Amino acid sequence: MLSQQLFQSRLMRPLAYSPPRLWQVPGDNGRLTLQWSDRPHGLWRGASAQWVIERSQCLYRCLDFSHVPKAQRSQALLTKLPSLSPYRSPGYYAVWRGGQVLLWLWDHELQLEMAQQSNGCPRHYRCLPETLLQNPVLADAPNHVRLLAGRLGHDLQVWKSGVLLLSIHYQSPPSPEQMSLVLRGVVGIDAHSCVAAEQAQYLTLPWAGGGLGAQAAWERWMPHVLLAVLLLGGILQLTQGVSWWMEARSLRGEHEQLMERLDNLLTARTRAQQAHDAIEKLQQRMQASPLQIELLRKISGLLPPDSKLSHWRFAGNDLELLITTQNTDPRFFVKRLEEEGGFHDVKVEPSPRGDGLQLVMALK
Repeated sequence: MLSQQLFQSRLMRPLAYSPPRLWQVPGDNGRLTLQWSDRPHGLWRGASAQWVIERSQCLYRCLDFSHVPKAQRSQALLTKLPSLSPYRSPGYYAVWRGGQVLLWLWDHELQLEMAQQSNGCPRHYRCLPETLLQNPVLADAPNHVRLLAGRLGHDLQVWKSGVLLLSIHYQSPPSPEQMSLVLRGVVGIDAHSCVAAEQAQYLTLPWAGGGLGAQAAWERWMPHVLLAVLLLGGILQLTQGVSWWMEARSLRGEHEQLMERLDNLLTARTRAQQAHDAIEKLQQRMQASPLQIELLRKISGLLPPDSKLSHWRFAGNDLELLITTQNTDPRFFVKRLEEEGGFHDVKVEPSPRGDGLQLVMALK
């Protein structure tokens, strides 16, 4: 039965969320060392560990930045860090409560040196001060003083409306005189109050998120990100506008080419139509009047056999002939051309050169 319960507990343990926890504490020889309180196991073997800075290894400050514009508070705190920290390169964790910031500081260079020298140091970790893993005082609680017994030493805390105003660490429980001396400078707290030490209860996760670096970077780079987004949007709009303009320009060029081709086609069609109309008119004229060869053949059959045609002219409906012949009787030509030829208004006159006759007649 015991072995079955042990098997079930081992089976259910990987499913329970318990982040690996590594403590940075002083060792027996006074030097800092790393100790696992919860080693990674099961599904959480590759999870990010909690690197907990023991309370004696960090400094605490509660600062008021309510006079600074909200968008500039994180940057103002970053600027003030060198004067707050005794370390050359401080590690920090900040929790904002309105205009007040709860700030923990520690030696970041020492932490990196420990991480390099330790064989069991996790690959991924998140630094947390010990206070962030202890049960906080509720925000709606009035001024509250408590003395917490941590892993190493005691922490005297003063809370007001969910804000940790004061946190002082002692290696051993402080005397009433020591607590009275500290509380004397806190407004609204009885300096002669004496509190009993209580054992700290540790949480699985920190009671407040934050971290100055991420928040400060976010607030610092937010205007730049917004500007970059606006610039990117403007560039996209400009690019799209240029693309549309180029497409419109290309379409206008194609339209002009098509219109030019259409004009050429219309001009050619107009010329073809004019040529067709001219051909039809010519055909109509040719069909309306007999061919000159036929007329000459017809007239040659009506003239005397000795006649010789020396000149002829056909204009509109009139025909003019110049012939040489021995027969100079006008009546012969008038009678023959009108009665047998079907011509009208036949006139016979001597040739201007005196070597023949000039005949003028109308077809109809």
